[in-house]
Amino acid sequence: MILQIFPNGQLCLPSDGGAVLPGSQAWALQPVNAALIILEAFVVLFTIRDILALCVSMWPCIQRWKPLVSLEHNIQQARMRDKVSFLLMPVLILVVRGVELRTAPLGWIAAVVLAYYVVRRIFYALIPHRKVNSEYWRACMNAASLFSVMLSVLWLLTVGAMVVLWLPQDVVRWVLVGELAFCMGLTFIRQAEILASQCGVFLSFLYLCALEIIPVTGLVSVLMLVC
Repeated sequence: MILQIFPNGQLCLPSDGGAVLPGSQAWALQPVNAALIILEAFVVLFTIRDILALCVSMWPCIQRWKPLVSLEHNIQQARMRDKVSFLLMPVLILVVRGVELRTAPLGWIAAVVLAYYVVRRIFYALIPHRKVNSEYWRACMNAASLFSVMLSVLWLLTVGAMVVLWLPQDVVRWVLVGELAFCMGLTFIRQAEILASQCGVFLSFLYLCALEIIPVTGLVSVLMLVC
């Protein structure tokens, strides 16, 4: 046995340099990516009070649609929602690339998400909504921002569990996709309820298709085909 391991007195090692780190760990250890992760970790720590306060306000919104409209009356909470949603957006992008939901360069993923955000805002600005009150229109638009915060928190907890408990990355990917589907489905339901309260079920469905489903379909298509 020893002669097989040390033929002619030399230690034989694999030519590929041995086992490599799992994809997510190897990606996270690259200097630029590690710096971005650390920076976003500090952002989360500095905004943790606002995140927790927003989670408390979010619970009624998960249960029914009217608190989403009421949130538009509270200027302080509305601003906090927009700020936290903006600051946590990099979490979603980093997780998508870090756990290899998509393996495109981080910049490409960020550009696609930014393009989706811009297109969605343009749709809300250009599509007429004479039968929908402006406050309800804003509540419909900003519902996605609120539930994106919930998705960011869920993804952070899931990735944290993966790191601490050494969960298989394939299992974690499925959990992340399930959480994404849940948050998107809940967003669509609450948006449809807000619009239906103003213009009926049929028109709310048409609005939802134009405002949300078409941009989301475009986002998913680009991420799947290009990234």
